[in-house]
Amino acid sequence: MYLCKREFFSKKLKGIIMKVNKLKLSLGVLTVLTTPIVVNAAVSSDVLAAQGWVKAGNTWSFYNNNGALARNTWVGNYWLGADGKMVTNAWVDNGRYYVDGNGAWVKDAKKPETKEQGWKKEGTVWYYLDGKGVPVKNKWIGNYWLGTDGKMATNAWVDNGRYYVGSNGAWVKDAKKPETKKQGWKQEGTAWYYLDEKGTPVKNKWVGNYWLGTDGKMATNAWVDNGRYYVDGNGAWVKGAKKSGWKKEGVSWYYLDDEGTPVKNKWVGNYWLGADGKMATNAWVDNKYYYVGKDGAWVKDAKKSAWLKEGKVWYYLDSEGTPVKNKWIGNYWLGADGKMAINSWVDNNYYYVDENGLWDKTKKKLDPVPTGEHTGWVRSGSTWYYFSPEGKLVKNKWVGNYWLGANGNMETNAWVDNGRYYVGSNGVWVPAKSNKNVSALNMPQYYQWDYRWGNKKYGFGTMAQSGCVPTALAMVFNGLGQEVLPTAVADTIYNNTNEMNVRMLGTSGQGAVYAINAYGYKHSVITSKAQLIAALQSGKPVFGNMGRGIFASGTITHAIILSGYNNGKTKVMDPYTTYNTGKWYDVNTIWNQRSTDPYDNNIGGTFVAIG
Repeated sequence: MYLCKREFFSKKLKGIIMKVNKLKLSLGVLTVLTTPIVVNAAVSSDVLAAQGWVKAGNTWSFYNNNGALARNTWVGNYWLGADGKMVTNAWVDNGRYYVDGNGAWVKDAKKPETKEQGWKKEGTVWYYLDGKGVPVKNKWIGNYWLGTDGKMATNAWVDNGRYYVGSNGAWVKDAKKPETKKQGWKQEGTAWYYLDEKGTPVKNKWVGNYWLGTDGKMATNAWVDNGRYYVDGNGAWVKGAKKSGWKKEGVSWYYLDDEGTPVKNKWVGNYWLGADGKMATNAWVDNKYYYVGKDGAWVKDAKKSAWLKEGKVWYYLDSEGTPVKNKWIGNYWLGADGKMAINSWVDNNYYYVDENGLWDKTKKKLDPVPTGEHTGWVRSGSTWYYFSPEGKLVKNKWVGNYWLGANGNMETNAWVDNGRYYVGSNGVWVPAKSNKNVSALNMPQYYQWDYRWGNKKYGFGTMAQSGCVPTALAMVFNGLGQEVLPTAVADTIYNNTNEMNVRMLGTSGQGAVYAINAYGYKHSVITSKAQLIAALQSGKPVFGNMGRGIFASGTITHAIILSGYNNGKTKVMDPYTTYNTGKWYDVNTIWNQRSTDPYDNNIGGTFVAIG
């Protein structure tokens, strides 16, 4: 009876399994039996004959229709391994897919990046990668040395020259270094020596085209071998060298006579050789009567108590011809090296000079910008700053009716925002002063090259060449009510001053001011863009000298007249060209192109308001 019950149970169970599997296959999904089939000794023969999913302990397997165990294949979204067991938490099917803790395929699973470790060959070169995939450098891996580039060294002395590795990279235990030859060139500091086969410095002898002196040092810039031959700065023999001529030693130049002796206290061409034989530079020489520049050449027109330009740098020489230092000359500051300062705070950091060296009266010494975290208005000393909600310092921008300048400081008593608006002593915008437009002065057009006077000569120049200042002023004087020709203004300047075509070609700022006053007009020197705008808005004509830009080119400067103001522009009357005259130009452009020549600025600025 027991066997009959067992047979009955097995057939019933098999029927249940077949029904479940048919349902699973029709749905295309894994169906887990609510009552697991436990494989044991009592039912093992029937389970092996089963179909579909079967669980043994914690492991699932799948039997196909003929009862064979599925291996290395997918059943739905589940992978059966080589042993027929459903795989969990693993990369399967040749590592292409991932299954989770339930054995189900995870669609978007990505493999973690694997880091190479161990030896790796690229071409003929071996590397060793650490656990992070990074080449090992300057280190031993076993008996193999990895260099600074990570390459395994071969046939080389390594590890600071202490060990030798062979052609296969392996350490050669008993390798001995070959003896180094002592013979040859050797450098110590800046000096070169030549060592013989014994390692002894060669002395008083030629080695090729190089002479070794009594101390063994290779000679440079010298006559050698009893003064018969000359070697240059590199020590090489100069084949056709003559004793007479220019010779350089270090940074100094000398001139040697026919005997090879340095010339002293004498001119050689335009160059002065001093008491020590050195060519003088940047100095008054020959009893302080002549000036030589930084290249040693005589500066023909150099004058004491005058401005002197060396390259792009301006100096001012006193009555002794010595550069003035740490002192103001007009509105220009001469620094500790005698150079005219530009774009900097000077004189104990109290005054500011612009890119042309002129004192900018609108700039005041600012209190330091507050440090730390701030938002909104913050005061430092007498200066206000504004920080955005993000804590950033606001610059070149309006905050309400207050303008923050290029340094972040709230501006006061100044024309701001490209000269379009005016802010008062409390920093508040003053609408009444802003955007005031006035008409230009009605004046005749004169040209310096006019056939009536263009060829008239004053000093070493003609009106056509250098008469822009008197011609421009004549236009203004006529506009203000006086009938006067350019030659009359020129006569006034030339006959009463030395400011026109005497010390230089053209007319200085002082010459222009002299004429303005001589014709009965007041003048005020303009030193800032805000002052220029204010003068134009007041209806005054303005005389000005221009540098390189629209109205002048190269090193030449040129005089023009400005009058009227209209939304940031002013009308220009140009005494030279029909193309530029009678047009309205941006005030900012004109200000930025003003002359920087000291002769144009010897009144303290380059623009002068008239009347």
